[in-house]
Amino acid sequence: MWAVPKIMEDWPDLVDFEPEEELFYYDSPKLFTIRDRRRRLLLVYQCDEDEKVQRYLVVPISPVQLIELRQGRVSLRNALTNQGWAWLVDMSHDGEISSQGLIEPTTLPVDSLPRPEAYL
Repeated sequence: MWAVPKIMEDWPDLVDFEPEEELFYYDSPKLFTIRDRRRRLLLVYQCDEDEKVQRYLVVPISPVQLIELRQGRVSLRNALTNQGWAWLVDMSHDGEISSQGLIEPTTLPVDSLPRPEAYL
């Protein structure tokens, strides 16, 4: 699996990693929203997977941005990369977080993000 330079910081205060709303599902949720303990909305995208872990990109998103994403007014890639920062989370298949860190989404391999023309 590819490596991305991460800045280790405190993990956002999450209640859990269970989807609040599934936006895309294929065998498991691939794009969904969650909330932290302060009820802030986060967009979660599964950007990679291997036999050991699932890798997720977690970014803040506002309710207005989520509506724009649903209505096709913003591409999925823009919704995931325009915040300037994101969390990269590796989770084992049994649900244990094995690695997390703050990253700049522009440091991700191009093929780990949706195509620029991909919309919901």
